[in-house]
Amino acid sequence: MTLPTGQSISLTGAALASGTGGDIRLAQRPSALLISKSERDQAALRAIFRAHSNWRLHVVCSCQEALSILLHDPIPVVICEASSEWESLLEILDALPARPKLIIASGDANEALWAAISGTGVYDVVPIPWNARQVFRVVCLAWRSWNFASRTGHRSRGSNETVIIRSRTAAVGGGVFGD
Repeated sequence: MTLPTGQSISLTGAALASGTGGDIRLAQRPSALLISKSERDQAALRAIFRAHSNWRLHVVCSCQEALSILLHDPIPVVICEASSEWESLLEILDALPARPKLIIASGDANEALWAAISGTGVYDVVPIPWNARQVFRVVCLAWRSWNFASRTGHRSRGSNETVIIRSRTAAVGGGVFGD
């Protein structure tokens, strides 16, 4: 994803326009943003988040739509399909004042995907179809990491941020919690 020629991002203005006065810690409820074109995946993840009422889930179909939301709302966790433009999205996320943690969703979390994300700043990978316990484990850990960074002023970026927590579904034959 690239911005149109001549378009720039005023990140301090975006943080102030969010109504938080630039204070990223004032969010009422934890929230996440899903970037997915699949209506079935959107509906399934919405159902998971609805069952866990403390969380708010924003859903968009493109990285461009995600950018318009992220410029006005400091969402701590972004979930993006592996088929989307996640590599370009990383560059945009790096420019935000409160860099969200990026989680890649994939129906095929194979060695090639792990090699592609290694050292890029992607927080983790979750498999599709969604496993509620695994999704919330990864999303909650990402949120905690983001929250710690926002409270301490620590900005993890790029290759220093990648956390490889391999999904055990292939090795165990079920979810992380034995589902």
